Amino acid sequence: MSEKPKLYSKEFQFQVLCALVQDPLFRLDFLMLLSQEMFEPPYNLFFQVLQSLSPGENFQPKQYLLEITNYLVQVGLDDEKQREIILEAKRLFKESVDVSYVKERVIYFLKEVEVKSFLSEIPRLVMEGKVGFVLEKFEYISSIGASTSNAVSLGDLDLVREELIKRYSPSVLVSTGFPTLDNIFYGGFAPGEIHVVQAPPKAGKSALGVNVGAINVLLGKKVLHVTLELTHYEVLMRYVQRIASISYTDILKMEEDEWNLLKERIYNQVLKDYLFVLYYPEKSASAMEIHSWLTRQKVVREWKPDFIIIDYDDCLLPSTGSKDSLYEDSGDIYSDLIKLAVKWDVPILTFSQPVRDAWSKPDKGEPIEPNDLAHSARKAHRSWSISSLNFKTGSEEGFFYLGFNRRGKSGVRIPLKRKLEIMYMGEIQS
Repeated sequence: MSEKPKLYSKEFQFQVLCALVQDPLFRLDFLMLLSQEMFEPPYNLFFQVLQSLSPGENFQPKQYLLEITNYLVQVGLDDEKQREIILEAKRLFKESVDVSYVKERVIYFLKEVEVKSFLSEIPRLVMEGKVGFVLEKFEYISSIGASTSNAVSLGDLDLVREELIKRYSPSVLVSTGFPTLDNIFYGGFAPGEIHVVQAPPKAGKSALGVNVGAINVLLGKKVLHVTLELTHYEVLMRYVQRIASISYTDILKMEEDEWNLLKERIYNQVLKDYLFVLYYPEKSASAMEIHSWLTRQKVVREWKPDFIIIDYDDCLLPSTGSKDSLYEDSGDIYSDLIKLAVKWDVPILTFSQPVRDAWSKPDKGEPIEPNDLAHSARKAHRSWSISSLNFKTGSEEGFFYLGFNRRGKSGVRIPLKRKLEIMYMGEIQS
């Protein structure tokens, strides 16, 4: 795979960093659109540390410089080299910069990147039968390419194939937890995708999240489970229940020695270094906070997830602030999630509520449809799939309904059996 493009010259990279640290609006607009790989040393370090701090108005230069200093000490640079890099970092707050000019050139650069990104998506789009869209988009992309150094070439088509192999390689796909669904998705959830499951309260959304998370941890995938409803400890206990196939009541009845053996076995053999549970109170965090947390884990622990579960999206805040409209906020939250998935090159599974009128559908044997999703119009065109859990009240058997799917078949029912006391949810094999 070819090297990711750099942001033009080192001089321009410095100007971009100046705009990021000096202008809060520029920072909000571009911090998640740019990546560390676009900067050369030491500017890639400056950008990496910037990502780990709050993007809002409360940005503190002293905190930023302290973070850089701490990192330089960790990697063991000598004092002279440290002073040189810190002096360069301090310049970011003193140099005058034309933010409008920088913004214009960054947008132009991102358009160039868009050319490559589109080319990498062509095989998937053709596979989905969207040839007409590809031809229309080609006209637009060609006009961008004609005015840049990234005009379409035979070499670009090689990149298309490489990207296809990379994106759908078994090593990067994440299991959905259901064999039929894995087959429909060509092996599982792919990096950069958002998948949504909706269900009424008490239907088992959180249990499904733990079930899918546990299956992937057992398969050797690194999972970040973000909970905005249940506490950190409640989620962890549910993972123990699912992995050990044991109920909460039976755990409470265990003798201390028996519990210690179970706890150590599950932690050392399964969960250690493979599962992180991140808790935020409802409506207290956005995708940007999750991004900042991940950046810190990458720096401190060199840990990066293969899969992110968010339970659930209705409890998040938009990173740009609330517009006092649930419809607009929902769309902004999903835009944030797409950026998060693309930035970290992982699939994200999230959960949502259907409108109240749809809550009774499973009791009638009817599936909850994509259009039943609250604020569905603002979510659907940002998601790769929208599904639903459908169980009659008190029943252990129901079905998973894949209502909307960008990667293939839609309208598919998958029969399920659930045992919520052990957090199990599995496909009923015919």
